[in-house]
Amino acid sequence: DDHEIILLHPMGMAIEDISSAYFIYQQAQQQNNGTTLNLY
Repeated sequence: DDHEIILLHPMGMAIEDISSAYFIYQQAQQQNNGTTLNLY
């Protein structure tokens, strides 16, 4: 539609992403899910 306006605001707080990822990681560990990757 030519009359639509799409607004994208990709700015956020990295701490929110980190805290969400950590919570998901903890849940996966408790349930013995996932795969650990050795990156170094």
